[in-house]
Amino acid sequence: MQGEDTYEAFDIFLPLFHPQIGDRQSLVIREPGRPGTRTVRVAALSYAHRLAARPEQSDGEGLWWTLDTSSPDHAVLRMPTWALYNSHWDWKAFLQSMFETLASRNIPALVIDLRGNEGGIDAGNGILSHLIDRELHLPGYRRLVRYRKVPDDLVRHLDTWDPSFRDWGSNATPYDDRYYRLTRYDDAADELVIHPEAPRYHGRIFVLVGATNSSATFEFALAVQQAKLGELVGQSTGGNRRGINGGAFFFLRLPNSGIELDLPLIGQYPLVEQPDAGLDPHVPVTASVADIAAGRDAEMAAVLARLPEPH
Repeated sequence: MQGEDTYEAFDIFLPLFHPQIGDRQSLVIREPGRPGTRTVRVAALSYAHRLAARPEQSDGEGLWWTLDTSSPDHAVLRMPTWALYNSHWDWKAFLQSMFETLASRNIPALVIDLRGNEGGIDAGNGILSHLIDRELHLPGYRRLVRYRKVPDDLVRHLDTWDPSFRDWGSNATPYDDRYYRLTRYDDAADELVIHPEAPRYHGRIFVLVGATNSSATFEFALAVQQAKLGELVGQSTGGNRRGINGGAFFFLRLPNSGIELDLPLIGQYPLVEQPDAGLDPHVPVTASVADIAAGRDAEMAAVLARLPEPH
């Protein structure tokens, strides 16, 4: 429960499993450093009260991602989201400027904080291009879809950022009795090639990961691991090495309830058999109750412990 989303999963499921009756709630709590549990009575929050407690949101340019260079021995790039498909913010210019800053200050380590970031645009490729000095060849995926053209009677219920998703046309060719092979993005998906961009960053790379990283951030973490470009720190990722859904979505709005469902359109399947799992980090870290109570960042502490002692 971070209070960052308009509709937190907790807010949705709590009244379904435990309907609020009256203006008081009974909670069974376990406190750090104390044995056992105890029951407390608290005032129930209304939806309006919960929204009022949320951090102020901003759509201002330059606030999507932040670079903290306050320490001489490392910088921290915080990227809470890559869902920028409907934004006019020039994220590529941000990354270019960031790597120029890192190069000019000769900062020896970069921490990329992807915690809580499910994915979105392929920002990871923009980062990877500054971590290499020659072409990076990564294993490709077979992209499959279940349709070529959306039925006319469904079109009015579907919203998306690219109207061409409604009709793949000749880019969707028959694959088997269930799927079409999507060739729109690459005719030969045997590998993904990332081209180097200047300036090249030569410092150490740490990527803070967790179960939320299930789409584009999962793919970035996988690339970092496969190419041995840095260390993953935190918990096992979401996503799946056998393939994920992503790249294109419809937002289906049910006409009577107004409920929105996100429908992934492209299945991405590896060309070589992979385990049925996400990625395990190089440095596994699990925050304890004591860490949470003290406001201590266990993952960042693990990174700092791996950096040389400052002179």
